[in-house]
Amino acid sequence: MPKIKTNNIETYYEIHGEGAPLVLIPGMGMCNRLWNLQIEPFSRHFKVITYDVRGHGESGGSDEKYSIKLFAGDLKALLAELHVTKAHICGLSMGGLIAQQFAIDYPDMVDKLIIVGSFSHLSSREKIIAGYLKAVHRVLFMFMSMEQYAKLHSKGLFRKEDQQPLRDFFIKEKIDQISKKEFLKVMAATSHFNCLGRLHEIKSLTLILTAERGKAECRQSEAIQQGIKNSRKAMIMDTFHASNLEKPAEFNKLVLDFLLQR
Repeated sequence: MPKIKTNNIETYYEIHGEGAPLVLIPGMGMCNRLWNLQIEPFSRHFKVITYDVRGHGESGGSDEKYSIKLFAGDLKALLAELHVTKAHICGLSMGGLIAQQFAIDYPDMVDKLIIVGSFSHLSSREKIIAGYLKAVHRVLFMFMSMEQYAKLHSKGLFRKEDQQPLRDFFIKEKIDQISKKEFLKVMAATSHFNCLGRLHEIKSLTLILTAERGKAECRQSEAIQQGIKNSRKAMIMDTFHASNLEKPAEFNKLVLDFLLQR
């Protein structure tokens, strides 16, 4: 699939299927292949658009400071180039931040909204933890290649002993595809995100999906649901974060039922 000019970068994207547009936004450090297990079932009903966020995968990076608002603007530019005026928007983790910001900044371009394993803001304590994690990553990156980091990251995402096939899939598909420099810039962008006071501006019918074992995202989902009037929650049991990969059949059914409901 091609790359296309969006603002001041080249963005890699893929399109599968026909119908109403459905955009799938990956999480921090991850590329479009995060959605490999969703493309086939979703593309039976929708024109599925996957892409690599700025600085990720095969999309270009830039020297400027990153922000979620910048990423949302990139998505708007991508959809404009693809002549898409309105779409369903689904984002996981950082992709959920971009989805929220996009729905706030460009409400007329959003049909239904799906926020997966995400948050609307960080508390003071969570900001301290985020700063600590960024410092830890700086140290890790001094001694570890991104290939080695991907293996470490896969163990954090898929923690069960019987999930080695998922860890292998994660590494083989190069889902964690980003440079060290870009990763740290993206971490900073996510730690400064706060749309809690603007959630009420989101008018789209919204589905909030959480992983049952993701304690932080379960807690954050409460604030998101309270902020978005037309929203409802669903939990995917016995998953940690990447619920679309851990339990794809259940994830896909929840999303499709929500999108296809009149």
